[in-house]
Amino acid sequence: MKLGILGSGSWGTALSILYATNGAQVYLYTRSAEVCFSINENHKNPRYLSEFNLPANIRASIDLREVVSLSELLILAVPSTAVESVAERLKGLVKDIPIVSGTKGYVFPNARRVTQVLREYLGDSYPVGVLSGPNFAVEVASLKPTAAVFAIEDINLSRKIARVLSCPSYRVYSSTDIVGAEHAGAMKNVIAIAAGISDALGMGDNARAALITRGLAEMVRLGLAYNANPLTYAGLAGVGDLVLTCSGQKSRNYTLGYLVARGIGVEDALHKLGMVAEGYYTVPAALEMAEKLGIELPITQHVHKVLFDHLPVREVAMDLLDRELKDEFET
Repeated sequence: MKLGILGSGSWGTALSILYATNGAQVYLYTRSAEVCFSINENHKNPRYLSEFNLPANIRASIDLREVVSLSELLILAVPSTAVESVAERLKGLVKDIPIVSGTKGYVFPNARRVTQVLREYLGDSYPVGVLSGPNFAVEVASLKPTAAVFAIEDINLSRKIARVLSCPSYRVYSSTDIVGAEHAGAMKNVIAIAAGISDALGMGDNARAALITRGLAEMVRLGLAYNANPLTYAGLAGVGDLVLTCSGQKSRNYTLGYLVARGIGVEDALHKLGMVAEGYYTVPAALEMAEKLGIELPITQHVHKVLFDHLPVREVAMDLLDRELKDEFET
């Protein structure tokens, strides 16, 4: 398999290691000449997952056209803020090479899903799908057992690509619910920020479990408004990814919430992470969608108060707890 991976951050690097170790010829697109040189000459990514020696069958390039021309399948692994730029550059370069989106977030303006943006540039019928699930990059790179789901509308194509993406340490299930997989993958990052805030305030395991559960309710509420399959939220892209992302400091979104609740300014916390915390950008996008749809996302609203309105963290947490009581499954 000749596999093109677009993006040399931690996720793109991890996927490159995974598939190169399992025999694929990997072409890794990077914008950085320094990273390109280091990968090709030293077999190291100097910026992300630098502790790993990269297999010799990973070839980096700063030429997107070259990577596309050599690949049979493309995986998009750039931050949501870079998706539109890459999609625009792919127009005219790709012809029916399936594209797998591994980006979890929304694209501004107009809070669009990643696959929507890709199809705006490549055509409504272009074969674009979503890879999602509880996947910490460092564990994928370490070849620790991991599961994910691949979603695209055609179930036969979904099963075919899922088989291609699977290997001994990485088990990929098939799905047709692109909408649910993308919304779940974006929204779980917001709830992870809330979990980090809760833990930093010392609110305990009970509070974190409640946040995960009520956060899942928000994710489902938003997804169903866009006709997602509710079963997706019981799967790897939903509760699986949510639990992982809310569970500790390997999660950059959890860490963002934790640092801010410990008194570090938002901008300083984002800088300290050294990587993109997609949840930060997802919060305003999700609230924009919720306002248009007339639905309520209380946890997301309160995370916004912390990150963007800069209100006192403990005061915001208590305000969330003081909300009017309601039926658990109220629609």
